Amino acid sequence: MATRIPAKIEETEASAQPIGPVHLFAFAAGASAILAAYAAREISPDALYPAVAAALFVAAALMAALGWRQRKAKPAHVTYWDVSGALTLIGCAAAMMTEPESIMQVFELRQKN
Repeated sequence: MATRIPAKIEETEASAQPIGPVHLFAFAAGASAILAAYAAREISPDALYPAVAAALFVAAALMAALGWRQRKAKPAHVTYWDVSGALTLIGCAAAMMTEPESIMQVFELRQKN
């Protein structure tokens, strides 16, 4: 006769959502890692960090758009805004690791001697 009552009602709501912010963060991080592995083989090493940073910024913008669309933020859970911020922070770290000359090479603005 005893029925099991969940400790938190939020747990049942979170488990009912098939794809959430945490899953999309894992997907974006994995996609960035795959992009980095592919880019390391196909493009010059100098262009690797700018390419990964750009991909992370695009993913962060998409997560921010999802966060804007779903404004029902629950502070106890990870939101799309949190994921967007994390991807932006990782993208900034990748961008900081680039040299200015690498950026110039990517955009083909290097001065010709």
